Amino acid sequence: MRKVTLKQACQHPDNILAQATLLAGLAIDDPQEAREWFFSRVLPAAWPTFEPLKVGDPAGCGSGVLLLAAAACFPAWAVHLNCVIFQGIDIDPVSVRLAKINCYLYGLNGYYLKFVDALQTLHKVVSPGLEPHSLADAYQQATRLYKESSPPSSSVAVPTFADLFRLRSAEVEADF
Repeated sequence: MRKVTLKQACQHPDNILAQATLLAGLAIDDPQEAREWFFSRVLPAAWPTFEPLKVGDPAGCGSGVLLLAAAACFPAWAVHLNCVIFQGIDIDPVSVRLAKINCYLYGLNGYYLKFVDALQTLHKVVSPGLEPHSLADAYQQATRLYKESSPPSSSVAVPTFADLFRLRSAEVEADF
């Protein structure tokens, strides 16, 4: 079966499950419930016939900043669930490494999914029988585990841009 776009994957004649799931979701009025339905039911049903969108920088990707700018134009869920693949070419190996590091840091090309797969493997070892049932469940579980393991934010006031870089009126008068 030829891989196609997400819309075509949901309408593909060989993918009856995706068609039925998509049609069943049309009756949902609540936006939050519709979003949950899409990520937990429609997207996994369309996945077998889906081909991710490819975005490339063939003129020398450098540190990958153009790829990051392109990623910012897509919804975060599309980037994190690997619905969009980012590719770049460069002749400088240092630039290639920088671009690869940026892809890791910002979750491009399914690095979040690779993190989720690693978490799933760990979860099977630690507590078998409680694995997530879909990629969306796994991503939500990974996000929840990250938030739970992150240290609580401190109550120390963080200085703002104005506090750090703008001159106060008393300092301006003293300079003249």
